[in-house]
Amino acid sequence: MKKITLTLSALLMACIMLFSCGGNDQAAVKEAANGFIKAMNKMDLESARKYVTDSSKIMVDQMITELKNMPEDRKKMFNEKMAEREKITVTIKDTRIYGDKATVSFTVSDEPSKIDSIPLVKAGGKWLADFKGF
Repeated sequence: MKKITLTLSALLMACIMLFSCGGNDQAAVKEAANGFIKAMNKMDLESARKYVTDSSKIMVDQMITELKNMPEDRKKMFNEKMAEREKITVTIKDTRIYGDKATVSFTVSDEPSKIDSIPLVKAGGKWLADFKGF
């Protein structure tokens, strides 16, 4: 009887530890995805860079270069469009974590019926968007 009680106690403790850590990852994944999506939505690429893997930073850097090299008339149109996007909100619909990988489903207020998703990976203890999964 003592063995059963001890075994059940050990299982209970393992479950508590497993689920309590998962809650922290859930919040961290949502925070990383939300930060990345909001930054990209506003084309704040310097901020978006903080939320991506090293290999994905190459693509963000290419976007930054393209924006810097854009003709002035196109920059003006682009900036006007981005000003309109300031009002858009992001709603996280679902977060799925599979070890060191995660997927976050979300909608944006200008297209509430369209559900998009973003892949994230845990690297260096941080959750980061990973363009390899797009």
